[in-house]
Amino acid sequence: MADARIDLKNIDLKTAAKPLYAGVGATDLAVGVARQYLADVQSRVAEVQKRIEKLDLEPKTLNAKAQSAVTTRVDAVTRSVTKDAKARQAALEAKLADLQAEAKKAQARFEAQLAELQGDAKSLPAKAQAFVADTLAEVAETYAELVKRGETLVTRIRTQETTQDAGKSAATTSAKARATVTQTKKAASETTSTAKKSAKKSTSTAKKSASTTKKTAAKKAAPAASSAKATATAAEKTAEKAAEATTEAVEKTGDASES
Repeated sequence: MADARIDLKNIDLKTAAKPLYAGVGATDLAVGVARQYLADVQSRVAEVQKRIEKLDLEPKTLNAKAQSAVTTRVDAVTRSVTKDAKARQAALEAKLADLQAEAKKAQARFEAQLAELQGDAKSLPAKAQAFVADTLAEVAETYAELVKRGETLVTRIRTQETTQDAGKSAATTSAKARATVTQTKKAASETTSTAKKSAKKSTSTAKKSASTTKKTAAKKAAPAASSAKATATAAEKTAEKAAEATTEAVEKTGDASES
């Protein structure tokens, strides 16, 4: 079985890379802010130094006091600016750390999802085989149940009283029909023989022979007619029995599971 692989073309790499880009952007922002604060401090120090240089034209005492005051002020401003810059830098570093942690979590989630997709892709053939096996098992089980149900219904129909009566009636009708055919053939044969014998007599006795032949044929045909009537009656009874058996079989159809 070939290894299932994930097509990276179907994954939006731009969306997946956004957390990493956010981390890089936060780092760049922190560096830019730190540089801006450093530039502000240097600018303020340079401005103070220019003011001190201007104070050099004043008397020495005033100059000394001015330098002392300016130095104190510069130190205070420097400490304040430095402290503020450090606080802001610390806050930015903390935010940057949070963004980096979030980026790592996002990357971990992405890798976990990718691994899960790969696992699902590998397990798909096995799941498909299991589904086919289960389906075949269900089909085989259903087929066996249908066979058993049909066998039960056929057995019940065969053993029901109306079916057995219909079978017996059909056998009786068949026997009577065979007897009727035999008697009819016999009567026809005897009638034909009588007619041939009568035909050999002279013309003067032709009318008498014809009458005799007619009476003989009627006498010979009487048993055959009686047998045919009995056969028709038996056939009607057989049809009635068959109809009753069919009705009962239809009523039993659909509840073959009952005893």
